[in-house]
Amino acid sequence: MKIKLLLLALLASSFTFGQLYTPSGTIAGSISNGATGNIGIGITDPQSKLTVFNNGLPGSNQLELRTAHARNPERYFMKNTIYGSGKEDVTFSLRHDGRMFVGGNVRIGLNDNNSDTPADLRVYNNQEALVEISNSSGRFQIARAGCNGCYGALIGDAVLRNLGQSNNMIFSLPNDNNDGNSYIGIQDGSRGTWVKFLNNGVARFDGKIYAKEVEIKANVWADYVFKKGYKLKPLEEVEKYIEEKGHLPNIPSAEEVSRDGINLAEMNTKLLEKIEELTLYSIEQNKQIKLQDKKIEKFEQQIQELLSASKNN
Repeated sequence: MKIKLLLLALLASSFTFGQLYTPSGTIAGSISNGATGNIGIGITDPQSKLTVFNNGLPGSNQLELRTAHARNPERYFMKNTIYGSGKEDVTFSLRHDGRMFVGGNVRIGLNDNNSDTPADLRVYNNQEALVEISNSSGRFQIARAGCNGCYGALIGDAVLRNLGQSNNMIFSLPNDNNDGNSYIGIQDGSRGTWVKFLNNGVARFDGKIYAKEVEIKANVWADYVFKKGYKLKPLEEVEKYIEEKGHLPNIPSAEEVSRDGINLAEMNTKLLEKIEELTLYSIEQNKQIKLQDKKIEKFEQQIQELLSASKNN
């Protein structure tokens, strides 16, 4: 009889080891395993410290945690802590105000073997990784293409896409001083930041630009050369200016261009000005040639008349 009582006591202690404490003292449908300390709800052989199992229909509730407290950022809904050296470190928490905190790196995705990444948030997919930020008007995607043609890119390309009501993407600089001290840049390890879009409306490219078509708007065009009252310099004066300065009037010198560069719209206007001036010189020259032709023709006629008169005499 004593042996039986001892066995019953040992069996009871094994099933109460690691139990859950509640106001009523029991949890319906729960079981505890004294050999492992595991507790199961809805399952007879829990393999973890706490296993909640519901073999119900798809969509049925699996686990629900409720609290009667109002939202309060100082109250934790769920918290995981690590104790050591007399200090408490919160590694994960869900708070009553609906916010979640993770005290470490967050990794999303299975079979990610990279343990060296310094990223605070890493999203991994063996084929295509995609992160979305969305609202009722559309979604913004950050993707890494896993195949040629995926997201319209090549395998390994990083892609940004804005899908929905608008396809615009705005890169905003909070510096509204129009001072050129802030910029959006593109850089590499070889040349540093070689493209800059500054907050004063200026774009700087430290390299070449290849384009099929470039459209430049100009505030002034050189048709003023053809207007009445335009003072066309005599060629003698232009020649003297070239001898003294080494370049055409109203055209920057090689030193100025090397130092300051050129404004394409302004330079095209200046070049057209010189073309139109050359046209006026050519028109004037053509008038003088025609006048000289008439004089020569008259002289030739007079010479023929004199020759004819001398023969008759």
